[in-house]
Amino acid sequence: MIKIIHTSDVHLDTSFAEEGLPPAVGGRRRESLREVFRSIMDRAVSWPADAVLIAGDLFEQERVTRDTVAFLRDTFERIAPIPVFIAPGNRDPFVSGSPYATEEWPDHVRIFTRPEWDGVKLDRVPLTVYGFGFDGPDISRNPFGALRVPEDGRAHVAVAHGSEEGRRPAGKQSCAPFAADQIMPTELHYLALGHYHNTMTIRVASEGRIYYSGSPEPLGFADTGTHRYLEVEVDPVQGEVARTRVTPCPINRTSYHPIVMDGGPFVTLDDLASAVRLNLGDTPAERIVRLTLQNALSTPVRDELHLLSERLSDVTAFFEVDDQTLEDSAIGEDLAGNTSLGAFLAQLNAEIHDAPDDRLGRMLSRARSLGLSAYRGQDASAVKTGVGFS
Repeated sequence: MIKIIHTSDVHLDTSFAEEGLPPAVGGRRRESLREVFRSIMDRAVSWPADAVLIAGDLFEQERVTRDTVAFLRDTFERIAPIPVFIAPGNRDPFVSGSPYATEEWPDHVRIFTRPEWDGVKLDRVPLTVYGFGFDGPDISRNPFGALRVPEDGRAHVAVAHGSEEGRRPAGKQSCAPFAADQIMPTELHYLALGHYHNTMTIRVASEGRIYYSGSPEPLGFADTGTHRYLEVEVDPVQGEVARTRVTPCPINRTSYHPIVMDGGPFVTLDDLASAVRLNLGDTPAERIVRLTLQNALSTPVRDELHLLSERLSDVTAFFEVDDQTLEDSAIGEDLAGNTSLGAFLAQLNAEIHDAPDDRLGRMLSRARSLGLSAYRGQDASAVKTGVGFS
């Protein structure tokens, strides 16, 4: 039985600014990416794995630091001699100046540098690994469909980064697009993919398996639920159908919770805090929470809303309120009359209404919340002020 670890989309050194996280929280999140990746590599040693497949976007090319390069080199050296195969993706392509091209990597680390399939035969076990790499954020040519695999009694697996178009999530960028049934060679036992951040199996007519491992740590509010890496076991029995077993292994230390609630039913802040706790359940990971309140909100709750983050600090690593109830007519510009506050609310309400995308709309809503809190002399620490660098 040949044992393989499959992971992808770690995105070391990524920015969390677009998620609205402050710099300190963004720094902690980047550290958790390292910790989870190190845990996966430790598992490769203790299992032990015969090979590790990393299906792209291991780091962010535009942000990667020297310290992260040293971390990766040290982590890979710790698991030697287990072979590591990396298929660079759209966020960590093999380009001039990339650490893939400029750094000295341990001998057991193989990086696929070109947008064409290449195969490596392992001597210790009857395993051949195929892969290709992006040569830019947009790959210069798409190798999917060009892989040829011999029928030689060995286990054959491949690692790559790209978009299976039939399962592409809404809003996800398409890169190296393909249709699964058109690219899977009959003799290929397993195709390890990266690009989609949730674990996903792609069904094909052949006996081979196609899997996205997903990102081991969630990277934003679109990445909800449990995140995993995959343990793959292949038993290539010559003359029989090879048996391939895939075990998804939960690994994430952080979870994102976008919660939307109608503020009307809550009479006290304790009522609202209890509802948030109930919504979070018993998730063991550190929770990043964005609570969006809509429709009405009682004055007693609004007056104490800035205390909600502290009330929930024992169950959240980061908490923010997006108070959309400010659009209620009782808080609108008509109440403020012909005043500077009225002009401020009228301008912000118009810009929020006309915002070309949700991200800008949220930023403007937070600016309005902060401005109104300042006008009332309230502590606005629980209201996000917009998108900054993190």
